Amino acid sequence: MKTLLHRKSFLAVMMFLAVSALSVIPIYAQMETVGVKAEIPNSFVAGETRLPAGTYTVVPISVVDKSLELKDVNNKVSVLLIADNTLPPKSPNASEIVFDKIGNDDFMREIRTENHVYQLEKSHREMALEKQGMKSVSHTLHCTPCNE
Repeated sequence: MKTLLHRKSFLAVMMFLAVSALSVIPIYAQMETVGVKAEIPNSFVAGETRLPAGTYTVVPISVVDKSLELKDVNNKVSVLLIADNTLPPKSPNASEIVFDKIGNDDFMREIRTENHVYQLEKSHREMALEKQGMKSVSHTLHCTPCNE
């Protein structure tokens, strides 16, 4: 009798584990692999790094820790960005990068992909300029989706 009870308990635990493991598969299927590609016409600041004008891709590395890789298409520069926040897209299928312009500096503020809006933290330089009373003006750069 005890053996039958142990066997049923064991089977119940195994079924639970199997169902739990199968429920994780859709999470990986939903992970975003689509990033954006953009021709950025001016030098800009991403995170704490100043980058030259050029063609760049921004690809999510992990939705869980909100990390993205920004790199130029020639693979000369690569920057790890950590988003402060992620939101659902405002308009699905929109691929855009939002910059805040303060004085002559463009600061990367948001990356909008098909599935997420990644909001980036302000850099030390941007916060210092704002502390001096300078105001930012946002502008949007339209991008194309990319798989990298």
